[in-house]
Amino acid sequence: MTAKRDVQENYRQVSEAPGRFTRRRRLTEKLFSIAHVPVLHIEITGKMETRTMPALAKNEDGTVPLVPVVNLDDGEAGLLIVPAVLLGVLEREVEYVGKKFELVRGEIVEGKNYRAVEVWELD
Repeated sequence: MTAKRDVQENYRQVSEAPGRFTRRRRLTEKLFSIAHVPVLHIEITGKMETRTMPALAKNEDGTVPLVPVVNLDDGEAGLLIVPAVLLGVLEREVEYVGKKFELVRGEIVEGKNYRAVEVWELD
């Protein structure tokens, strides 16, 4: 137990040491989901893609639709796990890259295992 605590303390000292290391680039991507917040304001910055993520997927092939976005509330970039309602909107829209949307999470749909989601296009 002491060795683990020593490693944690050493890591804390290294990570807090100014000038000792310079971050080059972020290798992980932040995931956004309407399941975790009641309202999400986003700007879509790229084309939708599908990635294999069995832990998050609700379909048989283990894939999840993702779209690169910027959270307009805090400016943080990441990937949005696309809810089914937004997926339908994006499939109908020819040019959605650069558009801004508000996603509003609703109540759990009776008899279903998901929440209603409203999608609003923003100016």
